[in-house]
Amino acid sequence: MTDLAPSLSSLDLEPEIRAALAGRSVGLDLFAGRAGSGKSSLAFAIAGAALSGDLRLTDREHVKAITISPDSAFDLSTCERDGNRVMHLQLPHEARNDEAKLKKAMVHGMKLHANLIVVDPVTRAQTLMDCVMAGLGGHRTLAVVNGGDVADVLQWGAVAATFAMSPLSERERVLDFADSLNVVVAQRMLPRAGGGTVSCREWLVVDDEVRDALKAFDCTYWDEVFRDVAADGSKARTFERSAELLLGRGLIDRATFEGVAGTAEAA
Repeated sequence: MTDLAPSLSSLDLEPEIRAALAGRSVGLDLFAGRAGSGKSSLAFAIAGAALSGDLRLTDREHVKAITISPDSAFDLSTCERDGNRVMHLQLPHEARNDEAKLKKAMVHGMKLHANLIVVDPVTRAQTLMDCVMAGLGGHRTLAVVNGGDVADVLQWGAVAATFAMSPLSERERVLDFADSLNVVVAQRMLPRAGGGTVSCREWLVVDDEVRDALKAFDCTYWDEVFRDVAADGSKARTFERSAELLLGRGLIDRATFEGVAGTAEAA
């Protein structure tokens, strides 16, 4: 059974992330978090906004989206507007780790001329590399992955690229991964002051400058690249800084903020 995708406006998406999403028409966007973090909701809300015309993710006249998920996915059909269309490929749950079936589904979507591809979840090295190749091949690809923070996702992606089957060298695959990236978002749900929960996001906008920095260093140092970019604040934000802003808005209490800050210091 599927649920309606949440509206992007209801998720309080940071304007920097929204601008970066609209700033490039191809490539790979990664959405990470632990179970229950809302990472799938965020990815599908962004795809829904593209279908409704509220967010431009592709330079094509119409969005032709395909969603690939072995688990229950969000229904995006209600988001279709003005010739934008979506098709969902439902796979059995056991296919979530079946690289061949996921690849077959992605190839099917490309043959249908999909310009927006959503894959949830991406758990295997080969599937990640297939998403990279789709992004570099002219498709906008949104991939939902497991990971605690942006540095985890960057390093997991780079290591996964080295294990994927490809005629390219390991270094070339890592560089392709860096070239494909647009936005990396990691999300947590924090207890909201007064009840409920609120999203706390760590994010990195991968523009040409950041991409060049990633490619200039061995991937084992990409966590340092992220921290250097986050220190400036315009292209990246840490969980600690996001929690500080939530505290300033009165959305979380100080104990919650200190819990996030303490986790960051421990890392």
